[in-house]
Amino acid sequence: NLAIKAYVLRRFYESPAVNGHLNERVAIQRLARACFVAGRAAFREGRFRQAEELCRASRSFGAP
Repeated sequence: NLAIKAYVLRRFYESPAVNGHLNERVAIQRLARACFVAGRAAFREGRFRQAEELCRASRSFGAP
C-alpha cells in the first residue's frame, strides 16, 4: 500500500538515528513525492479523506 510506504518513509526520515546521514533536501523531496503518489492512488480508489491527508502532507514537504 502506497500510504503505508509514505508513512514508513516519514518515520524513517524523522528518526534520530538517520539525522545527518542523509541529504535532507533529497529525503524531503522523496517523501513529498511518496505522499503525493499515495494520495493520488487513494483518490482513484475513492478514499477521499486519506487522499486529502496525503496530499496535504505532500504539500507540507514542499511538493508543488
